[in-house]
Amino acid sequence: MISADKRARVGKSAERRHPRFLVNCDVQVRSGATAIPGRVLDVSESGVAIQISNPLNPGERVILQFMLPNSEHHFGVQATVKYSKDARHGLEFHKLRRRESDELWRICRALSATA
Repeated sequence: MISADKRARVGKSAERRHPRFLVNCDVQVRSGATAIPGRVLDVSESGVAIQISNPLNPGERVILQFMLPNSEHHFGVQATVKYSKDARHGLEFHKLRRRESDELWRICRALSATA
């Protein structure tokens, strides 16, 4: 787990379990039979913020498919929509496989070193 000084973070960020890191990569969101293209805006060990044109409802379960910068792992993960405001949506990962959890930890650790 990445250690972060909560005193250095303020507001909503100080309440989070894991720090967020800005990224910019493609994502495909599967909601039922619909596939929606979009962008990953930030990532943490427990979730992502994405931008897509279609609305999603809080509590909705979707499948995300993406590949983060500096990773060769193609993520295919379930996530729950935590918030939705206009085109921005916050999602929490659901039951990550060990390989995905380890890769997210590695990527976030690398991003924290450059932040």
